[in-house]
Amino acid sequence: METRKKSLGRRIREEKTSYLMLLPNLIMFVVFTIYPILWTIRYCMFDYKGYGTPKFVGFANFARIARDTVFKTAIVNTFVYVGGKLLLTLPIAFMLAFLLSKNTRLNATGQSIIFTPTIMSSAVQHLQRRDQPLPDVAGYYR
Repeated sequence: METRKKSLGRRIREEKTSYLMLLPNLIMFVVFTIYPILWTIRYCMFDYKGYGTPKFVGFANFARIARDTVFKTAIVNTFVYVGGKLLLTLPIAFMLAFLLSKNTRLNATGQSIIFTPTIMSSAVQHLQRRDQPLPDVAGYYR
């Protein structure tokens, strides 16, 4: 028996609820991600000091930063920093994870030492706030 492929319209109608549930996320993504990216690309094409009328300059801003030695130095420094950080921290993290993955008494202690700051910050925040007065429903303090 041959099965026919459903059309896109039919699949959308069948999954209408799923698409309606995705719609708010899609709207937020467009409003807070896509629109700012497009606005920034447009903004890069203008010479604008923050006041007055912006002047369209096209790719002149990009040509100017391509000639700027300070910008080139900043890019090189960024790649050196990121590369060095990755070359140092990733192997150390993998070795530490490998060493702590074994079930020994010493590793349990090591895991506790590494995880303790995570727990301690929550405990300290609780201790700091436990005596802080809380507002009642009407906004008055107890």
